[in-house]
Amino acid sequence: MAFDRTHSSTEQAAQERTLMDDYVRGTGQDPQLVRARTDDAARMLLMSAAAFAASRLRDVERVRP
Repeated sequence: MAFDRTHSSTEQAAQERTLMDDYVRGTGQDPQLVRARTDDAARMLLMSAAAFAASRLRDVERVRP
C-alpha cells in the first residue's frame, strides 16, 4: 500500500485546525468569529494558536514510530 500524502496532509490540516480552535476557545472567544476579524488582536491570537498547534503536532510526530 502506497503512502497517501494527500490524505496525510488533509488529516494533519484538520488536526491543526482543531488544535487552533481549542486554543482560541480557551481564551473565551469563538474561532469562527476571530477568523472573520481583521484587527491586530485577532491576527496575533491566530498566530499564537498556530504556534501552539504546530508545537503539539511536533510532539505527536516525535512519539510516532
